[in-house]
Amino acid sequence: LQVTNFIAGGASADQTFSASSVAGLSGMAVGPDGTVYLGDGANSVVARFTTFEGPTVSTGVGSGLGATSVTLNGTIDPGGVAAHYRYEYGLDANYGTSTEDFGVGSGSGGVSAPAEISGLVPNTTYHYRIVGFSDSGSITGADQTLTTVAPPPTVDGSPTFASAITPMSARVHAT
Repeated sequence: LQVTNFIAGGASADQTFSASSVAGLSGMAVGPDGTVYLGDGANSVVARFTTFEGPTVSTGVGSGLGATSVTLNGTIDPGGVAAHYRYEYGLDANYGTSTEDFGVGSGSGGVSAPAEISGLVPNTTYHYRIVGFSDSGSITGADQTLTTVAPPPTVDGSPTFASAITPMSARVHAT
């Protein structure tokens, strides 16, 4: 459900809902479209409960996985409203970092929703999920994980050379 509180003049007061925000219920009404209105005298607001009209999303599998970068994949169905998406990612399911927002228009039907990220730490597991949003609010996809690949070996710049060369063996020196 999407909840909007209104002050007496009809303006939106806030976009939050908690037990304390309806502590002093003073009335209830149901509109013909199924919208539920609750009068809250203690907080001087009317809480409106409506169904969420916005995008649906699905987190996909990452591709092009490297030591420090990956393309995150998913799908978003705008649901007929102007919609956007982004990805949240981080070392645990608290994420902590997100990509830029990408617009997908207001069509219907699932569309591909990729995002390239870089600056990752090699050989590290990351959590990520897609977040779709519109003016009606946001919705999150399922948590997924991926592990970046180990970095390639490095060479210190010393030249490689061979010694003790015989017809059947050689000693190779390198770092």
